Amino acid sequence: MRQVGLTPARLNLLMVLFLCGDRALTVSELGELLVVSPGNITGLVDGLVKDRLVRRVAYPGDRRAVAFELTTRECRLVRWLAPLHFRLIRSLMSGLSRPQARSLARLLDEVRKQVRRAPPPMIIRRPF
Repeated sequence: MRQVGLTPARLNLLMVLFLCGDRALTVSELGELLVVSPGNITGLVDGLVKDRLVRRVAYPGDRRAVAFELTTRECRLVRWLAPLHFRLIRSLMSGLSRPQARSLARLLDEVRKQVRRAPPPMIIRRPF
């Protein structure tokens, strides 16, 4: 993925937008799907907008809200990249049996639920 200039975080966000089809997503929706705080998503999306990989659009039904979608160029890139990405994941998971893979997916879903339910982390100041 680095060959096309994408970090894992950028790729994840682009893949989520791609898999949602024509539906633009808000920062909150992206954060929920990626299990990342809205603050982290905002910085990531701002960088993608600056690099013209993602664009801001009006959110249907709420004039105050902003949503994000892939640019046409990025949609073509992700459409090309998605099969490579999925092949890589399949290759990495190939050592697991089908029941093991299903079990792993269930466990990861449980972890995702716990992360969503967890209180925000405490901010601890360094003593020096």
